[in-house]
Amino acid sequence: ATECPQNLSLRVSGTTAILQWICDVTSSTVVSFQIYYEPLDEADHARYTVSHEIDGHTRHFTIRRLAPFQHYRLYMVTIALGGVINKSEELEFNTNDTDSLDYLGYRREGIYPEEVIIILLVVAMWVVAMVLFFKQWDSIRIIQPLEHRFKHVPKNLETIRVVKKPSDSVIYKNYNRKMSLTMVEREKRRLLRMNTVPVMSNIHSLPVIEMEEIQSIERSESGT
Repeated sequence: ATECPQNLSLRVSGTTAILQWICDVTSSTVVSFQIYYEPLDEADHARYTVSHEIDGHTRHFTIRRLAPFQHYRLYMVTIALGGVINKSEELEFNTNDTDSLDYLGYRREGIYPEEVIIILLVVAMWVVAMVLFFKQWDSIRIIQPLEHRFKHVPKNLETIRVVKKPSDSVIYKNYNRKMSLTMVEREKRRLLRMNTVPVMSNIHSLPVIEMEEIQSIERSESGT
């Protein structure tokens, strides 16, 4: 038979029990250990058994979250190579009151590898999102609406309207006719001095003077 485990010892603190043992055989012979414990104060119909399977190289195990003021029975089973099974002696112990949260809630020590992987994936996705955002920032900034170049709304904005004909414009109606004729003559003389043919675009840009208005101006000048 496999002489393992031997010399089982328990140290109870509150609702936590620390189990230790020794083995006279080599660690390569033992495949795993199974620990079983059950409360003895419960009624037969409410009694239950809890089991833990641990590696064969382990020589101690901590049992947490036990019920306070409870009487327990514990034993171990060793599984060796070739299917050899050995059962240890049975131990009985009592739990005490607890002033911690070990029994009320599960307190975990350390971080699981799965949680580390999830955290790394979230951080990597965040970094990729920030890189893509900064690369697309120029195009995003162009899409943003342009702000007005003035801080306040221009005055009399509601009185401004678009006209179809130049003669309907307020600027055209208030334009000085004599000054316009003088400007036309001056432009003609300048073009003649340059001895060039005027460009049609320049002519179209000059103020438009109706013939009736010119004749009325000449009559008024001759009358004076």
